[in-house]
Amino acid sequence: VIDGAWPGMRISQARRRDDAEAGPTGAPWIDSNGWAVKLARARSPKPVWVAFDPPKDAGTLTPDRFQLAVADVAVAGGRWIVSLDDATAAALGRGEASAAEGWRRVAAALAFFETRKAWRDWTPMGSLAVISDFAGDNEFLATEFLNLAARRNLLYRVADKARAAQFVFSGLRAALYVDKDAPPAPLFEKLAGFAKSGGTLIVPAALAAKFPGTPASSPIDGYDVRALGKGRVAAPTKEWDDPFVLAGDAHILMSRRYDPVRIFNAGSVFVNCAERGPGAVIQLVNFARRESANQISVA
Repeated sequence: VIDGAWPGMRISQARRRDDAEAGPTGAPWIDSNGWAVKLARARSPKPVWVAFDPPKDAGTLTPDRFQLAVADVAVAGGRWIVSLDDATAAALGRGEASAAEGWRRVAAALAFFETRKAWRDWTPMGSLAVISDFAGDNEFLATEFLNLAARRNLLYRVADKARAAQFVFSGLRAALYVDKDAPPAPLFEKLAGFAKSGGTLIVPAALAAKFPGTPASSPIDGYDVRALGKGRVAAPTKEWDDPFVLAGDAHILMSRRYDPVRIFNAGSVFVNCAERGPGAVIQLVNFARRESANQISVA
């Protein structure tokens, strides 16, 4: 069981109740649990349950808010421990028809994913591997990268460093090693081999010298890129300190052309993809809970 966040657009407390928090030119801030579920699945083969309660200051909670809570966790391969707010629970206890109908809608969302529970064991689809121990001094940058990459709809696969020597790199285009300390020898050899076979390896500035190669052009300022075998190694000229910037840098260094799935006019829609053998499932989660103003396309 992992502690989660109530999913959805974060509502501003400083202005009107229907204002979402966002920067001057940015999309609304969205709270989601998908990245945490993927991290938990990478660390353990056990089923992942996520616990969170409706916020006390959320006002009247409509059934679609609970449906979103179910879907946000389920598309990543986990299950939410359903928790109702006091008002909804009391209305159900009184047998109110509207509350009963709302609960049927939530139960239908739960049933949708339960009848497709095989998807929980499918492999998250992505062209980028994110490798870290996700702990100590590395925890903030590594976990927040997962969170913010999801907001960019940058699809990735998580590799816990403790288990990374068994991680399968086939099908990947890039690997991001987040931690400043050098990887253990088996993982180091695997990362070097990945680059030599044609992949893009992204490492911290402190580890640049560990992967020598011949200078190559960089698609982005602030990175030293060197050819290594058929691939390349990219390291920043300054240490990383902003996970939002790092998420953008990694996407450019890998190149969007290698996105296995691309979504257009996404707005507040997140894409989650998983695969097994020749099959794949693409799921879109709409955090706005209303129809998009623009037609959404998936390529």
